[in-house]
Amino acid sequence: MSWGGWLLGVYVALLVWALRKHQTHFEGPWWFHLRAFLPNWKFYHSPGWMPRLMVRHRNSPQEMPEPWQLVYPRHRFRWFHLFHNPDVNLALAWQNLVDHLADDLQNLPDTVRLEDTAIYQLVQRLAAQSLRSMGVPDHHQCQFALHWVHATRPESEVVLTSTWTDLTPTSSGLKAPSS
Repeated sequence: MSWGGWLLGVYVALLVWALRKHQTHFEGPWWFHLRAFLPNWKFYHSPGWMPRLMVRHRNSPQEMPEPWQLVYPRHRFRWFHLFHNPDVNLALAWQNLVDHLADDLQNLPDTVRLEDTAIYQLVQRLAAQSLRSMGVPDHHQCQFALHWVHATRPESEVVLTSTWTDLTPTSSGLKAPSS
């Protein structure tokens, strides 16, 4: 059996063990880390408030920032997307990170700083990467905000705004890829 199959078996065994407790909400550090294996299926729920990630950048602290931009607007549907759809699958994985950040924002205990969680740092890197893909130079600073957007209402509510960070790949702990 391969390592992937063995790890999946351990994960399923842990889930079965946890389900015997008949709890609806799992708590503890192991469940916090294991949730990354499965996607968040909240897109099947009824319309309501949804978390969306907005980003902006500035050249220096003395300059005014650019306006907020949505990280991943909806993609146009094409028939071949039924068979091959990597861009939308990647956007769904990004939204899954944002959903987990919104969940952490609501459910994290007061003793844990949100900025120290892995999900916050991943969303921060996602914001920086999305600005780089929009053509923003590496010497700029970036900021992200978590907005609650309602499906049927035009207004949104800002629930989290990050501090300004450098856009360079090494500033967030990432190593620049070697060529």
